[in-house]
Amino acid sequence: MSLRQITPRPLKIGWQLLKRFVRHRLGPQRVRFARVAELAPQPVRITVKQVVRRSYLYENKLSNLRLASARVGRFVVGSGETFSFWRAVGPPTARRGFLPGRNLIGGELKEDYGGGLCQLSGLIYHLSLLAGLDIVERHNHSTDIYREEDRFTPLGADATVVYGYRDLMVRNTFSAPVQLLITVTEDEITGSLCCATPLVGRTLEFRRVRSVGKEKEVLTLDGEGEILCRSVYG
Repeated sequence: MSLRQITPRPLKIGWQLLKRFVRHRLGPQRVRFARVAELAPQPVRITVKQVVRRSYLYENKLSNLRLASARVGRFVVGSGETFSFWRAVGPPTARRGFLPGRNLIGGELKEDYGGGLCQLSGLIYHLSLLAGLDIVERHNHSTDIYREEDRFTPLGADATVVYGYRDLMVRNTFSAPVQLLITVTEDEITGSLCCATPLVGRTLEFRRVRSVGKEKEVLTLDGEGEILCRSVYG
């Protein structure tokens, strides 16, 4: 048995968080993170809606989404600042109110606290792409688990998050602050990007360039055909 296998999970997460702190706070390209702040109501510039499909532990997923969405909405992302999903949401533990839900772990659906939060991170990623924000960090899921008729977002528009290991980070490239406001109903999640500066959502294409068995490759392109991202699923 390896040292990694016997190391307690909290210690492994703590080590990953320390490495991130050193890289973002002490590294050559230091990150200015968004903070909790009050901001006068701003016009809604871009909106994305997704269906929340009923599945195993559906009520827990709704609870997790509502709890995390409220925390995301407290943050104001100033010009040049970076929004971090996990800095906004915090550790998804039972002590902090999160419930067990479905998570894709090692390519398999398993039960873990904070299950379902990847739909929120994916929604924020999609909004950020449409707005033209700078994507600092994003990870696609390792496996595509959906049938075409069950998708709530295009393949390639997802963003998996794993506390300590994988984050979603987007930088505000506009001159005015932006704020993400998320609402969750019984069957729908709506994300809005609010900003004083007029914004026009850009055209996106999620183009599948390879599909062999379970292996798929998707290119995300803007309206001019420029490649914004490449996603590979095993």
